Amino acid sequence: ISYSIRAEASATITDSAHISWVGRDNGLLFPADLLPLDLVAEVANSGVIIEVVAPANWKIVSTEKPIGSARFQVFRPDDAVFMIGKHLRPSVSAPKMPGITIDGVWAFTDAEARQMTDSIFSLYTGIYGSAPGDVFQVMIVPFPQENENTDRWRAETRGKTVVVVSGSSPHATLARQRLHEQLRHEIGHFWIPNALSLSGSYDWFYEGFVTYQALRNGVELNQLRFDDFLNTLARAYDISELLSEVDPLPLPELSRRRWLGSANLIYAKGMLVAFLCDLHLIKASGGKRKLSDLLRSVYERHRHPARTEDGNDAVKKILGTQKELLSVTEKYLENGARIDWIAELQWAGILAARDGRATRLTVLEKPDGRQKDLLDKLGYNQWRKLLNKKK
Repeated sequence: ISYSIRAEASATITDSAHISWVGRDNGLLFPADLLPLDLVAEVANSGVIIEVVAPANWKIVSTEKPIGSARFQVFRPDDAVFMIGKHLRPSVSAPKMPGITIDGVWAFTDAEARQMTDSIFSLYTGIYGSAPGDVFQVMIVPFPQENENTDRWRAETRGKTVVVVSGSSPHATLARQRLHEQLRHEIGHFWIPNALSLSGSYDWFYEGFVTYQALRNGVELNQLRFDDFLNTLARAYDISELLSEVDPLPLPELSRRRWLGSANLIYAKGMLVAFLCDLHLIKASGGKRKLSDLLRSVYERHRHPARTEDGNDAVKKILGTQKELLSVTEKYLENGARIDWIAELQWAGILAARDGRATRLTVLEKPDGRQKDLLDKLGYNQWRKLLNKKK
């Protein structure tokens, strides 16, 4: 089966749901959004030959297998992404590191984007023990509309490709921080869920837990202060409290309703449950185990080509092997309890208070030795550790 996608320099296609378009001099093509649904299902085993017909001086970038200058063999259209353009700046990656392709003018340099990608990918590889493949790609492009809101952005990971589409902030520090945040989350999806043989609606895990780990990684890489870490958790708590009144459901049931308006609650509550799991694992093991070890267990047991299983059942089974997590599992996965974290925060050396309508988390002024150890394992003094390494 073969299929052609024509990219004309004069054409404009915009699909806000899937950020698929061909702009004036660059474009992103997602074959699964453009091919007929029956064709997408039919080629799962046999593959489809896709020919991208573009102006002669345009580059074509993809992780898909090339079988010619503009022809590619695609077995999983849902995971395929093609970036085409006149002024693309692809860079050659180090072995087993993602390639990066950038278009547009940004307040960060291409070298800074490369350094961010390499450090984040390396950290995840260390967490999971291996990279889930050899070929990855990060694509960074501006929105096709001129004068786009600089604070607006979209990011998505399909298969082994991260796509970041953003307004271009003129402030270098803000632009770097935002890109790092986007990459921390999206690169994590190379492992979970994209490398797993799990199915079903277990978004609470592959969004909520991955979001929390990305937050932890921000502290680990000294891109986030510990205060920022706490502030993000506090905002998630406020979102969870507000929306749980509307959807007082267990996390797996919320995941099944993600596209019916529960997405924000899934991210917020899933991240908080991940935080509580992290606290319980650190406390019970004296700091020898943490949430990343649990994520690694899921990856090692269910990575491709493992037998396909339901994601909710598989993850809950692994959580159930940790006795210290049984109370968390019962409250939030089996029942729709609202987040109750006061006791956990107290023995972690963290104080929760209301600041107007918002929750505020702060570290106790004089934490005891046990609390200091737990805070240290969460990254409270990470900047000092990194400073000492440099010395």
